[in-house]
Amino acid sequence: MNRKSLITALGGALALAALYYAGLRLKAEWRMLQDWHPDLRIWGVLTAATLGYALACLLLVSGWRRLLAGLGAENSAWTPVCRIYARSQLGKYLPGNIFHLLGRQALGHRYGIGQKVLAASTFYELTGLGVAASTLALPTLSWVGLHLAVFHLPPAWLGMGLTGLGLVMSAGIARRLRHTRWHWFLNRGVTAAWLWAYLNYLIFFLLAGGLLVIVTLTLTPRTPNSLAVGLLPGLFAAGWLAGFVTPGAPSGIGIREGILILGLEHMAPGAPGALIALLLRGATILGDGLFFLLFGSPLTFNKNSH
Repeated sequence: MNRKSLITALGGALALAALYYAGLRLKAEWRMLQDWHPDLRIWGVLTAATLGYALACLLLVSGWRRLLAGLGAENSAWTPVCRIYARSQLGKYLPGNIFHLLGRQALGHRYGIGQKVLAASTFYELTGLGVAASTLALPTLSWVGLHLAVFHLPPAWLGMGLTGLGLVMSAGIARRLRHTRWHWFLNRGVTAAWLWAYLNYLIFFLLAGGLLVIVTLTLTPRTPNSLAVGLLPGLFAAGWLAGFVTPGAPSGIGIREGILILGLEHMAPGAPGALIALLLRGATILGDGLFFLLFGSPLTFNKNSH
């Protein structure tokens, strides 16, 4: 088995382990779920979460469009860029978790954007998303890690677990960057574009994390303390980041849910963590689908399209 296959296998095993953990938590919550009957308020929250996530994806479009412009793309008008992004977005649910990037590269090139510009925009987008997610995730992970170390797990087990996750994530990041051909160095225009994209990505994670806050408060019988509520967007960002860089987990399925459940167990005691994670996953999948339907209308592929 070569190194690439080994990394993918390890990522897949980690995703399966996370799904197994989610299954155990769901089993523990099963008695409560048998008596759970969503009312109109809950359906309204989930519908709003789906729509909110679809609209939040426009921030991702805004960041990518600014990167394209900063890199010198001639055809970076909002409408075609948004359509390219929306039409390729569902590819992240395919095994490999890179087909949305490949699809965007192919559609962008057919539209008339240079391959080097597209590849460089992907590199800067990945770094921008990673830094934005880390900005929110680090305070949350620090709080959860301290809570686990003090109240639940011996420091040795905590260290081993974080080290293992870190190794898999680092391998995933290295693999992604290796497949991205970087042909552009930073200059003033690219730096300004990257900072704008980073701001858009940060707001995206705050909004998406806000959906986790709303769903958690709706389904949790006891309101968590204000500090935990304020850190929940960081929990979403941590789950997104871990799932994104872990090979073998399409759209982070399993990885994200495992992190959300583990975090909610300590940040919102009494919350049905598995149910919340599954409902949020459903809302984001439907949100991606709605984003595609609303903004992914067919493109006219010619160099002078706007």
